[in-house]
Amino acid sequence: MSTTAPRLGIVTGLASEARLIAASGAGSSRRITVVCAGADSARAVQLAEDLVAGGATALLSFGIAGALHPALDVGDLVLAESIRSPSGQDHPCHDGWHRSLYARLNESASVLRSGAIYGSTETLLTVAQKSQAHAASACLAVDMESHAVAAVAARAGLPFLALRAIADTAGDALPALAARAVTAEGKADWQAAVSGLARRPGDLPSMLRLAGRTRRALASLKAASRNVEGLFGGFG
Repeated sequence: MSTTAPRLGIVTGLASEARLIAASGAGSSRRITVVCAGADSARAVQLAEDLVAGGATALLSFGIAGALHPALDVGDLVLAESIRSPSGQDHPCHDGWHRSLYARLNESASVLRSGAIYGSTETLLTVAQKSQAHAASACLAVDMESHAVAAVAARAGLPFLALRAIADTAGDALPALAARAVTAEGKADWQAAVSGLARRPGDLPSMLRLAGRTRRALASLKAASRNVEGLFGGFG
């Protein structure tokens, strides 16, 4: 029986996200495997393919995101209806899974939005970049893993869903250091941080602000992940 039980593969960008969702999964009857892509789209593809090869029967993208829609605030949750790839291809999420989780989260989440998420292979640092991405895609938010995982799920014919929490708003400009502050394991790259701040000490306040907002986003994800049946079981 254990060989046929549904197995959920979860891809995150940060190690903190992976720890959070793995802890929630420990309380679920579902079998889950969590991997961290280190905010690297190409690595997310490889890890998602490994999950499928290992027997995953559904894929979930889970973590923080940047807002593209100006109405979204830090900590707001975005449950994807579809994912727009950098090339413009749309990948729909699993309808039943989406509806089940949305109904559960809508009872408890302070702000929950449903819509499209845009996939990018690089961090959108400027307000202009975010504005251009929103105008071109009409997506609510952007991250670097969901489009990669969605494409793998589509090729494998597996259910897919993405749940993201906003860490930076559409009006937030990020310091350049934010694009290289994460290791391949999804942990803070302190060497890069120290080196970058030595060159641009004025970036320290914005990096501290981003760290605080990331913690708020992770708190929203932690609250959302208590809905284990909707999150881990809505795909079948």
